[in-house]
Amino acid sequence: MVLSLISHHILGGSIAADYSAQANKLIGAALADSGAYKQLGYLCNTFGPRLSGSKNLEYALDWIIG
Repeated sequence: MVLSLISHHILGGSIAADYSAQANKLIGAALADSGAYKQLGYLCNTFGPRLSGSKNLEYALDWIIG
């Protein structure tokens, strides 16, 4: 994947131009609905720091999966 990104850049293609429509669509959806932001807030406020191997990470993963 990295090689394809590098070769794309070297060959003169613009990654920004290739993905601007998709990026704008994603940004528009995020701005139109606050559901994901509310879920992120709940995740951060409820489980706090989620370091690798920590109980908080395990609890957060259980919440995400469940």
